[in-house]
Amino acid sequence: MITFSDRCFGILAGSGSTDSTNRNPETSAAGATCVRSHAAETGVSPTLAEAACGWVFTGELVAALTRLGRMPVIYETIGAYGGNARIEQYKNGEIAWHEDLQVPKIEPGVLGGRYIDTVCLMLKRVEKEGRKDFDRAGVWSREARAGGKRLTMLSMGHIFPDEISSTEIGKLFSSAVWNAGFRHSRPEIACDRGDVIVHIGYQHPPDDLLRLAKKCGARAVYVSVRPDRDFTRDKDVIWIDPMWDWPDACVQLEGYDIPILAASGVINGSIAWEIYRLAR
Repeated sequence: MITFSDRCFGILAGSGSTDSTNRNPETSAAGATCVRSHAAETGVSPTLAEAACGWVFTGELVAALTRLGRMPVIYETIGAYGGNARIEQYKNGEIAWHEDLQVPKIEPGVLGGRYIDTVCLMLKRVEKEGRKDFDRAGVWSREARAGGKRLTMLSMGHIFPDEISSTEIGKLFSSAVWNAGFRHSRPEIACDRGDVIVHIGYQHPPDDLLRLAKKCGARAVYVSVRPDRDFTRDKDVIWIDPMWDWPDACVQLEGYDIPILAASGVINGSIAWEIYRLAR
């Protein structure tokens, strides 16, 4: 049996490795060396698979710049406590390079390899600790489909909502943006007894959405760093821990003040595809 983490590891394996013998290089028509994303083999969209490659590339680009004696300004998520302050500090991109610190030179493959290793460990932990919850969410979704009920997948964060609305997931689940933890307007959601509402979130739990689902008798599945304490024992609510930390960025860089390279898009996207797979 191919597990969720095995499939998702395949996405990252296509992104490269610290060991060049484990890479899967191809040559484009223009003669450039490329790396396959493994989207087809792993059952996810090309956009999610390429996002994984993109983060690995970003790490290797930063490393290459350090070897030239330069360090680009890296921002934090605006959900982090210092996120907005850092944007203001560096004038929203006007200050592109650090002049006040020196980061040691980083060899090729180090940052990309750290990202791959770290995200793969997170995915394996999601698999280990969340398998029963995935399976229960799949049962709920299949029961809802069989009974003619609605399937809704709301989302926010990196690569969302397009990863739902513009892929095969959006053909099975209706899609909209629901920004839990941020001051944005909420969409009107049709909700009846027996429906299933999934929220692929970010740091905060979608407390108002969970209350709405409870009121109308729908079942709810949500992904966020922090759970909602009012629903931890609710039989009709499932919390899936994505296992990335509050800052989202997951790779430490010696001599730098914040971690870099976000994990949430790859992990949350993988979770969305697993729920979709089990709902069919």
